[in-house]
Amino acid sequence: MIIDYFFVLSIIGLFITFFALLYFHAELIYNHHYKLRAENKILF
Repeated sequence: MIIDYFFVLSIIGLFITFFALLYFHAELIYNHHYKLRAENKILF
């Protein structure tokens, strides 16, 4: 029972970290592109 509980917790933890990393990565890409677009508008 205890092993199953920790196993489930680790799986949930992995999913949370995966989605957090995915969200963070998407946020970084979005911010990068937004800044690039803003700079291009200023330049051109």
